[in-house]
Amino acid sequence: MTEPEVQTLRPASAVERLLQLCHYDASVSALLDWIEPPSTALALPLVTAGLRDLLQVMQDLIRREADVFDSIDAATLQALDSGLDAIGPVLQALPDEPISSAVAPSAQRPKQPFRGAMRDHPLYTLIGSWKRTPEATARRDAVAAIVLFAKERSIRLRMAGEGQTPVYAGCKAARQLIESASWPIPAGDSLADWFKRLRQLAEQPRAASDARVQLNELRRLIEPVLKQRGLLTGEDDEHRNADGEFVSVDQHLERLPSGDRLIVQREVRLATTSRAALERDGLTLAEFDPAEEYVEWVEFGEDAEDGKGQASESLERSLAEQVLRAKSLIARRERSAQLLAEDWARATDAEIARFWAALQQARIDSGDGLQREALALLALALWTGRPAKDIAAMQIVKRHEDAPVHWSDGLLLWSLDTRDLAASVLRPAGQPRHRGLDLGQARVSADRVVLEVDGLVGAFVDALPNVQKLQTQDRIRPIMAFTTSALELIAAAAHWVREHAAHTRGRLTLPMVESWMFRRLVERRRDHALASLATGRPHQAADTGLHYLATPVQDLVQWLRAEQDGALDALRRHQASLQPGPLDRRPITLADGASDAVAGARIVPQLRAIQTMVRALQQAVRDARGQPNARDARLTLHNALTQYVHAMLRFGLGLRDVGQPLPGWDRIDLHHGVVLLSDKDDVAGTATRLVPLCAILARQLQIYARHCRATLATVVPDEIDQPPSVLFYLQRKGQRIERIDHPTEDLRQAFRELTGYTLPLNTGRHWLRSRLVQENLPGEMIEFFMGHWQRGAEPWGRYSTLPPRTMIDTLRPVLDRLVREAGFRALRGWS
Repeated sequence: MTEPEVQTLRPASAVERLLQLCHYDASVSALLDWIEPPSTALALPLVTAGLRDLLQVMQDLIRREADVFDSIDAATLQALDSGLDAIGPVLQALPDEPISSAVAPSAQRPKQPFRGAMRDHPLYTLIGSWKRTPEATARRDAVAAIVLFAKERSIRLRMAGEGQTPVYAGCKAARQLIESASWPIPAGDSLADWFKRLRQLAEQPRAASDARVQLNELRRLIEPVLKQRGLLTGEDDEHRNADGEFVSVDQHLERLPSGDRLIVQREVRLATTSRAALERDGLTLAEFDPAEEYVEWVEFGEDAEDGKGQASESLERSLAEQVLRAKSLIARRERSAQLLAEDWARATDAEIARFWAALQQARIDSGDGLQREALALLALALWTGRPAKDIAAMQIVKRHEDAPVHWSDGLLLWSLDTRDLAASVLRPAGQPRHRGLDLGQARVSADRVVLEVDGLVGAFVDALPNVQKLQTQDRIRPIMAFTTSALELIAAAAHWVREHAAHTRGRLTLPMVESWMFRRLVERRRDHALASLATGRPHQAADTGLHYLATPVQDLVQWLRAEQDGALDALRRHQASLQPGPLDRRPITLADGASDAVAGARIVPQLRAIQTMVRALQQAVRDARGQPNARDARLTLHNALTQYVHAMLRFGLGLRDVGQPLPGWDRIDLHHGVVLLSDKDDVAGTATRLVPLCAILARQLQIYARHCRATLATVVPDEIDQPPSVLFYLQRKGQRIERIDHPTEDLRQAFRELTGYTLPLNTGRHWLRSRLVQENLPGEMIEFFMGHWQRGAEPWGRYSTLPPRTMIDTLRPVLDRLVREAGFRALRGWS
């Protein structure tokens, strides 16, 4: 086809339009073929800019390493240079073109300009996004090498008719490493030497797990290229086999009932591979068989949420690797949750007692400013449990009324006049913003708590140079408590702990000192979320609970005080030199002056808001029952009673606001007073649990069951043979009345208009979680009831000693009291 004939056709994509605008320049065509753009040419200016910055380095590599690459040579890169020169003016004039909105980087997503193209166009994405960090220029050489290897591998895979999974995984790993704070990829005199060092780094047992995975993905991308050219021979082959490469024995195809394709490839694994992998993850050889399987499974890439039904690429994953990683993660979580007395990671009371006595003596003897600051940081970390990085950024103010109005996360502020420590309230990761939500019905949420620790650490704070200087000044604004930088101060504190451990033949470290108070709170209350809230220390097992927990500030401070007093008494029993006697405690101070302020979740409803909602639902049931002759009277009464029962289940069972939380009556056992909930199960885990059914809720469900039988027999007799779900609604469609098993948005809106309850319907769980903590129930029972455990820490796991009957019998009377407190009572239906 000649050029004029091509120009008469309507362009089918942005790429074709760009070729037209460039008059089908051969160098531009070569450029676009090389960078492999999507049809939309998404964010193409970023890619051309990234390639231009890499081109000179790539040309130097090709000249120096001509024997590495088959498909890329100096002429290819020269054509790319010419193509960049030719397409540059066209891209500058692009705003006048209709395709500019697709080609130009989107202003709505500046941090993800390649969203939608990352999975299918990994090389294109890597070239366009490598310059996003300020340190990118220093990493140009390694990025250029990775781009060349990715392109070489892409060409070879395409020629062999194979998928692009290694290219996608390698380019994604390269982008993640480029954007990481630490750049782990080493330098090398040649590409082969550079690869060997990269592989050695990936094999280090102490390497960070994420970095090790990413470096291994790069290894899988690069190694076949070097291997085919004979640049990895001899000891490299032997090393490769010892590192876990497998020899295929058998392969067969299976199809799952869902229609997915599963290719199983039987492999033989060397014993040294199993041992090395297990040593890295702290497991035992007895848990695995030397022969494992490779599975080619269909996984979603980064663009899954934007997919339009396109086929996903298959990623090769070793089943052995999956089992190894999963068991390693589960074992780490279980070990972290044990907190047994013989746990070597715990600091004993005797060790802490010697440490605290040495800390007090060092304060008296020390005249060095840096050491005084390190001692103050250690004392604050020991008795407050706050992370060292937050303490190192602590500020001091002369008068407490001069404290900032807007409180930032992690802030600690010591007031010289009141001699107390104001600390910010810990928020969970991914805390919702609740934009547009009326929080007038939620409890007042405090952004700080005031900790009275003067009797424990006041003398250490008084010795700080900045505190002594501020006492002689009339300053309003806060200043930093420490003159030393955070990194240097934390290093000095860690060094002091190591010196103390060496002197006393102990094993204390700074992390053990930091987490001592947190661990004590967990052991006492068995509630990671409560311990995190009290100490401001994040923890993996606490993050979910923090989304739901809000406790009165006064109670939270009182719990921490009681734990500090008990801990001090325990230390005195081990160290006679510690002064006896109780601490001189002052009354608890509320930072914002609100007596009912809570610390934690922002959307825990007020009790009066819940009671108002309940009264509105009860009135709707009474109104519907009082009009038996009205049109659709049975339908109206049934929907009103179902709304009431549904709300009762939310506040009595902690029911999640899912489409159909109780699909059948067989989930309810009125004889034993339990309900089987399975409201958040997926392929990654299960939240199935038995929850107690309190007496008032059991009575209401019995009434509701009789009402449903009578209603279905009278209103929709054709459907009586089809077992309905527990909660269902009715609506009229012409002459028929249809059953709705899932609440619609119209029903939800009618609920909000009827009750005036503007908070999310899931807040019943927030209220229950917070009230159960106030009832002093053990945290493990609360987690069981809420279904908030993490995978590997299930209540029925191998370390669990929580009998279901004990949990049910303990929780039932408490829940009955809370349901009555909310205003619920059993209401009569139609029968």
